[in-house]
Amino acid sequence: MTATDVEFLEILTAEREIKNVMHSYVRGCDRKDYDRVRDAYHEDAFDDHGPIKALKPGLMEWIQNYNKDTHQMMHLISEPYIEWHGQIASVETYCLLIQQMNSTVGDQENSPRYCTQAVRYADRFEKHDGKWRIAHRVVIYEAIRDEEATPPPAGAVYILPEWTKAVRSLQDPIYTVLTAKPMEDDTGSH
Repeated sequence: MTATDVEFLEILTAEREIKNVMHSYVRGCDRKDYDRVRDAYHEDAFDDHGPIKALKPGLMEWIQNYNKDTHQMMHLISEPYIEWHGQIASVETYCLLIQQMNSTVGDQENSPRYCTQAVRYADRFEKHDGKWRIAHRVVIYEAIRDEEATPPPAGAVYILPEWTKAVRSLQDPIYTVLTAKPMEDDTGSH
């Protein structure tokens, strides 16, 4: 194997690790798995998230407080675009964030609110102690749509009780999928 081959494999390995960090981060946000969120950042990382500009401890406190008002959350992220600058990677990842908020809208008691945000994560990734993590993040806002819930249209289908529902905790079904045993389908087959 040539030096060029080794360098190429190191870049591929680093890019794979960066992509895994990004996906683990959004799973952590969506499932309230704060260890995953925390692990995406270096200890001295800075994040400009818009409403909060803070080092890692302040960011984590803000995320946990923000989630008290969020019933459901789903981050849909693009393939990260990675540019190399020596041992530093600049990473741009598009994100569509869909949220169902718990807070009320106007004078309506207990009316859910839906918020969709189109953002880009502009990250500087650095490798410390053998791990690629976020050293600096700026969230770039493209658009926000915030609306109160409206009555469902006639014939609308919502998540039915017998369907597998998302849970914003470590009790989400994703955490049991690897230990699940085969089950019979509705027809009695495997």
